[in-house]
Amino acid sequence: EPVRLGRSLFFGEAAGDYGQVREYIPGLESERFEDFVISLSVPKFLPNDPREFFTGSVNQIMGIRGAEGDTSLYAYQYFRLGQDQIQAAWTKWSYPSVEDIQGAGFVDDVLYLLTKRNGETYLEKVPFGVGRTDTGEDFAIRLDLLSSAVSGTYDRNGDTTAYSTLFSIPADAELSAVVTSSGNPALPYGSELPVTVTSTGFPGTFRVNGDTTGVQVSVGFKYTASLTLSKALSKGDFRDGRAALLGGSAMVRDVTVYLANSGYQKATVDYADSTQSEEEFVDNVLGVSNFDQKILRDGEMKIPIHSDPEEFRVTLENDSPLPSTVVSAAWAIRYRNKHRLG
Repeated sequence: EPVRLGRSLFFGEAAGDYGQVREYIPGLESERFEDFVISLSVPKFLPNDPREFFTGSVNQIMGIRGAEGDTSLYAYQYFRLGQDQIQAAWTKWSYPSVEDIQGAGFVDDVLYLLTKRNGETYLEKVPFGVGRTDTGEDFAIRLDLLSSAVSGTYDRNGDTTAYSTLFSIPADAELSAVVTSSGNPALPYGSELPVTVTSTGFPGTFRVNGDTTGVQVSVGFKYTASLTLSKALSKGDFRDGRAALLGGSAMVRDVTVYLANSGYQKATVDYADSTQSEEEFVDNVLGVSNFDQKILRDGEMKIPIHSDPEEFRVTLENDSPLPSTVVSAAWAIRYRNKHRLG
């Protein structure tokens, strides 16, 4: 069924093996509407038989719950100023540890999900919004099913501390434990602790090295957030304004990604000949003293490329519990024009 968000009405329809979405908005004249296919940029992305559309007015976002057995959510988020659309983007959220997403919907700036994991039903919430942080801290921990660990019990013989969880632990899950409160300067907020899972199912149990009974620990599953940069494009100044340069040859030397309040970021360059290169952003790259316990940094990544714009793609990934915020990116392109500009 169509859904409304602000002045817009969104419809889904099949387009072969995939789906597409149309947006209807009031036209300049009364009793007239304009419609746009807002999924043209992602023709092989959306499911052709979604179960549900839902919207969140606080963050101007429209979500799609896929077909039965599809454990992904698809989202279209935009920013408009008056009649002008400033930005828009499609994203996909995959839940590999979920058997089914049985329902989804926004209440204010929180997305609520009804999920099925290991045969059990969970009501989960995903807070949204720019600048969201944990209480009293500069950032929020990034873990799926994030919750406080229970019953830290120290074993002096093994020098380990045992905990239990508030959820089931699948056998193939990558569990992560993170410090959320500590009086120990060597374990600041956000520090990740090495984990050994000792029992799966519900409740799950795990242990960490050392005596951490005086430390508040939260636990959850790791997930990967990824962003693929759009293709590098060369533009020039013409009598009618700026437009793409055509007919010449371009070589991308590198791309610089500017980060703010970031703890980790990996960049992968995939080339058409199946080769690959990687770069990482971590705090020690910036030469910060070990006496400074601040985990998040501002900085930049310069990613070497040396390739034709059509022969590579750059993907930014973060699989850590720490946040990464991409502010902007700048391409360094060498362009040779074969024709005189008009």
